[in-house]
Amino acid sequence: MSFDGVIPGMAGKVLLLLLIGELILSQGSLASAPNLLDLSTVKEGDQLRLIDDEPDGMLGDWEGSVNAGLGFKVLDKSQWTPIHTNGELALMTDLRKKTWPVSLAVDLLYSRSQMYLYTGNDAYRAKTGFGDFEIPAHVLMDLRVETCELALGVRKTWLSFDTVRPFVGGGLDLAWVKGELNTEEAGRSNIGRGAGFWVAGGMNLIFNEYLNFAFESRYSRVETDMSLGPPAQIGGLHYHFILGGNW
Repeated sequence: MSFDGVIPGMAGKVLLLLLIGELILSQGSLASAPNLLDLSTVKEGDQLRLIDDEPDGMLGDWEGSVNAGLGFKVLDKSQWTPIHTNGELALMTDLRKKTWPVSLAVDLLYSRSQMYLYTGNDAYRAKTGFGDFEIPAHVLMDLRVETCELALGVRKTWLSFDTVRPFVGGGLDLAWVKGELNTEEAGRSNIGRGAGFWVAGGMNLIFNEYLNFAFESRYSRVETDMSLGPPAQIGGLHYHFILGGNW
């Protein structure tokens, strides 16, 4: 008996049975998920809702930035000479809902400076920031100034520009200062804290979606009573080079 015609015929029947079985299985799978196929049951509003439910970044409808700044602060020269210019570090944050025209701003600034000064043949009159008193001649002084500012407010950045984005900001400024004048005989610390305001402006240079470089100039005004001597101005002019990230 020859099997030349039987084997191809059997193979065809087996293939046909496999195709029928696959079709039945696929029909069963589709029947178990009618909502995925029956587009007639999906309304236009439902389609829009599905699109809107897609994840939109890490914070959804919110976006923000964290920036680190390096620069200097210039105090009132008449009150803080000879060390009225201090190196300054800044940490700046922004947070806003995408429908808002401005961002909430929270900035922290810290400045510090130190200088040794010899009075020479004449007596030296310490400025207001150090207590407003007289140091005799031929005395070596160690002068130090520290300031810290917490700036709360809003910041407006023009996002329509692709590469260079200007910004302005302002709000409440909470400031603290300590002026120290130490000699071999004695040491004095003049401390003050108070509230005032700040305003700032600058430019962001956008490298990509997540990284930016910026320059900012800022003015803060806070006048407060001091632990020694008369009141003093503890705000000032600030200049920062800033590197930050966006999300």
